[in-house]
Amino acid sequence: MPCKRGNHYPGRGFAAAGSLAKLKAVEPLIEVLNHNDKRVRFQAVWALGDIRDLKAVEPLSQLTEDEDKEVSEAALRALKQIHS
Repeated sequence: MPCKRGNHYPGRGFAAAGSLAKLKAVEPLIEVLNHNDKRVRFQAVWALGDIRDLKAVEPLSQLTEDEDKEVSEAALRALKQIHS
């Protein structure tokens, strides 16, 4: 059983901070979706799929037509993650 202090569980703050950090990462990740390096695009796509923010849907949809097959397939997977 988690250690409880008053009405708060100490670990809750860390979970909330992690969620907030992910939300703050969405805009910078969207910005690098147009990067010249396909590895950077791929990592950004993967991260956006993991975060599952609806703001990423339109930019990810555009990447389904990326010149790199791995990036376009990752974009499709990310969109499925967001909508699941």
